[in-house]
Amino acid sequence: MSSPYRLSRQLLIALLALMSAGQALAAYSQVIAFGDSLSDTGNLYKLTSGLYPAAPYVDGRFSNGEVAVEAMAADLGLKVTSYAIGGAQTGAGNQGGALLNGTGVAGQISSYTTVLNGQSSDPDALYFLWAGPNDFYAGANIWSASTSSKAASNMLGNVMELYYMGAQNFFVPLMPDLSQTPASLLASPQYQAAAGQRTSEYNHQLLSGLSNLVAQVQGLNIIVFDTSGFMASELPLLRASGIDTVDACFNAASGHVCAMPNTYLFWDGQHPTTFTNQILGQAFASAATVPEPGACLLMLLGMLAMVVVRPCRSGR
Repeated sequence: MSSPYRLSRQLLIALLALMSAGQALAAYSQVIAFGDSLSDTGNLYKLTSGLYPAAPYVDGRFSNGEVAVEAMAADLGLKVTSYAIGGAQTGAGNQGGALLNGTGVAGQISSYTTVLNGQSSDPDALYFLWAGPNDFYAGANIWSASTSSKAASNMLGNVMELYYMGAQNFFVPLMPDLSQTPASLLASPQYQAAAGQRTSEYNHQLLSGLSNLVAQVQGLNIIVFDTSGFMASELPLLRASGIDTVDACFNAASGHVCAMPNTYLFWDGQHPTTFTNQILGQAFASAATVPEPGACLLMLLGMLAMVVVRPCRSGR
């Protein structure tokens, strides 16, 4: 049987085949990011007056250095402004509790609205939205399929909220496989199975919803990156190169930090090392590279890791 991702890609190929050819977008002006700890460049650290994440986390990042969106922006030669906050869920909530309520992705977009102060959002910017895991980590949500549909719906709403503010170009990585983190691998087989199922459900529903938005909304351009699929395709090579893809470099329980973080896929039980973030960031940047005018609007990267979901248009 075909996987949900393969079915979705077939749907998108059919959808895009019906759209007329035209001119590709111009270069992006900047990257503006919303999300959780995977894209937090120090916002939660500032919000908690330097209390969290504390050392050995580096520079307020949930890693030992830069996060993926920073690596992506650097590769593209663009400035990045991140509103992402550790613990953020796809709605307004935060896994960190009531004191952080309003710092979820929807809350971050509200804060961005305040920053704009009535002005339209930059139509040439690339809006990076990456979230989902904290919706499942909260309470018993990992066991509930309804969490997948709710989180996907929230993300679609976040995209449209930014679109109504003037945003046009979006980069949306799908959720990494929650069943393959060091924390999940130490959990029960039942938990691992549930984490894998939630990942598949959420990613499939989000991808399907984004394709529907592009088909219905004029001027909406979305690049979707299959994070889980990309990492799965990279794992054999990483393992063959001596990279530890199972253990965490930093053991939060003991406080022990490995001697060579660049030989680990994961920094802690859930977050990647900067080594991994650089791999992801470079892949993101490759996926976000705007095609020349007249180029095909459906592009696949590597092991079918990325699909562009956007209609053609004749110009600005």
